[in-house]
Amino acid sequence: MSMAENIQNAIYAAIEEINLQRLPDQQLEASTDTVLAGDGGLDSLGLVNFVVLLEEKLASATGREVSLISDGMDFQSGGVFASVSTLCDHIATLVDG
Repeated sequence: MSMAENIQNAIYAAIEEINLQRLPDQQLEASTDTVLAGDGGLDSLGLVNFVVLLEEKLASATGREVSLISDGMDFQSGGVFASVSTLCDHIATLVDG
């Protein structure tokens, strides 16, 4: 399995776990187009929970500690959390860097 597939699977696993805490009509789809933050995405507490879960899953999937939050990140417009696709790209940069 490629690193990109490991990253995407870790994100989908975190989405699945977050969905256990959400109402049926608030479920996030495991798709590259899914909005994670900003309009239609997770609220601030949901995003924090998602990030913690995802960092744990990424450590298992990649064998590396990955910190997804940094100073100055823009959460209002979604930034790297705008979609699963943008988050995958961001994580790949972190892992390769």
